[in-house]
Amino acid sequence: MSVVLFASATNSPGVTTTCLGLALAWPRAVVLVDADRDAGRAVLSGYLIRSDAAGRAIHQLMQPYRQGVGLRAGLAHNLIPLRGNAVAGAANATATLWVKKAKHTNVVEHPASFLPGFTHPAAASVFEPVWASLGIELNALDADGVDVLVDCGRIGIGLPAGLLDVATLVLLVGRSSLRSLAGLEAQLKSVTAARTAAEVGLLLVGPGRPYSVAEINKQFAVPVMATLPWSSDEAAVLSDGIFRFRHRRDTALGQAFIAVAAAIQKQARQRRELLHSETSEVTP
Repeated sequence: MSVVLFASATNSPGVTTTCLGLALAWPRAVVLVDADRDAGRAVLSGYLIRSDAAGRAIHQLMQPYRQGVGLRAGLAHNLIPLRGNAVAGAANATATLWVKKAKHTNVVEHPASFLPGFTHPAAASVFEPVWASLGIELNALDADGVDVLVDCGRIGIGLPAGLLDVATLVLLVGRSSLRSLAGLEAQLKSVTAARTAAEVGLLLVGPGRPYSVAEINKQFAVPVMATLPWSSDEAAVLSDGIFRFRHRRDTALGQAFIAVAAAIQKQARQRRELLHSETSEVTP
């Protein structure tokens, strides 16, 4: 399994909060990429507010791209650990990440790093030629035992083609309200029209508020692949860096992130294996 894209059609619930929670609960080494072209910098101003980014950002990869030296070293240099205060700066994507047993739980915390996003919208527009090379590099991390979660923010003008080309899953994040579902339905057409080989599905936050998973599945051409409970207080840890529930995995939302992360990782692995077998059958 390698690359999973997440996007939303509206601002609420935050797809960034969902991606961050999943990355912290991921059952394998993981890199979370902020690919939101709206340049929100939400993680650095929220959950990682006490960390020093030291100028690290996704658009810093433009220099090695222009020099034609490859993105691996530049990618590793711009990663920030999602746990701890040190800033990553090793020559490969996994060298400075750590694994340890979580206190008061039997859940193993795997290495998790973060690639900060654009600092201003102009950088996102200049970055367009780099998406394909970045997608190839992110896909190659699978050989190092690393999965990649990509926060694409709001779909807007569409998802980067270079990332869609390597994705195994594309999950649209939304609430069960009519306003959110209407936005998802409209944006779903642009995703399926992109002819991606990735499996497309919905990740529902707050099912039953008011529509159920069964009701939504009847109306959408793609299924609800996972659900998360609505818990604004616990989510504030991730969105705003509020410390009340920080480092607690025994909350309802924390447990849900663990279960959903495992389910998505399994689904993505199966999808990757299927795509690999189909490619092998048509290759002479």
